[in-house]
Amino acid sequence: GAGRMFTPFKLKQIIRASNEEMTNIAWNSTSQLLMVTSKDFTMRVYPVDDKLAERCKPLSLTAHNDLIVGAFFSSDPSEPLNVYSISRNGQLFAWKSNYKTLEELCAQEEVKLLNYKIIKKKYLFEDIKEVHGSTKVTSFAYREQTRLLIVGFSNGQFLLYEFSGYVLSTCKFRIHKSFY
Repeated sequence: GAGRMFTPFKLKQIIRASNEEMTNIAWNSTSQLLMVTSKDFTMRVYPVDDKLAERCKPLSLTAHNDLIVGAFFSSDPSEPLNVYSISRNGQLFAWKSNYKTLEELCAQEEVKLLNYKIIKKKYLFEDIKEVHGSTKVTSFAYREQTRLLIVGFSNGQFLLYEFSGYVLSTCKFRIHKSFY
């Protein structure tokens, strides 16, 4: 009848991520952690699972010196908590967690919080042979099942990367104006 509403979703939690506009949101493979990037050049990782609240406090990761276009969790089953982030100025950072899995984190008797450190940096503009031009990273997509990352640039080029551990293999594509 009148006044009845269908609501298939139940509000679980409200997260105040930043005072700045968010640029990307990503889940880990078990949907227990949420990562949010924002225009203040930070990434924040939040526990969404109540079981993790004691051992995994919200944390901020900062190192980029430009807008973070996006970030994603590793699809490597041996290290699913590792994180990758991409900024507008072409920085790609690999962040390693101090734990391999959430199960390992929860199994510890002594409460030691989840934390990250940068273990590898790559400057994507080296792959398109552009140095300090006006070209910027404008978009990205990561396909977890195939471990493929595609990065789009403001000059019409995009690069396809294949992840093999922390090593990236590259294919380069460019859309020419005559294509339109």
